[in-house]
Amino acid sequence: MSALAILLKSKANELRRSDRFRRDTVDEWLSSIEEVNQVRRYRNWVAHGRRAEPAEYVTPPAAYRRLRAFLAALFPMPSLAP
Repeated sequence: MSALAILLKSKANELRRSDRFRRDTVDEWLSSIEEVNQVRRYRNWVAHGRRAEPAEYVTPPAAYRRLRAFLAALFPMPSLAP
């Protein structure tokens, strides 16, 4: 099981136990999984020798934005506004 799958399972279990479970929250982070997987596949292609053409090409700024958005969806920051 990948680290991403473990993280998602943990977060899903946490949401199920919570009284704050909201369908739109779950949909938000589930919708970004494919974008994160594209980053992971491109990273693996680079790390393991670049043998064939990459299935996906993700620039570093795009990878940063995707991963940051995914983590923000999983772990939203509390509002500091009064």
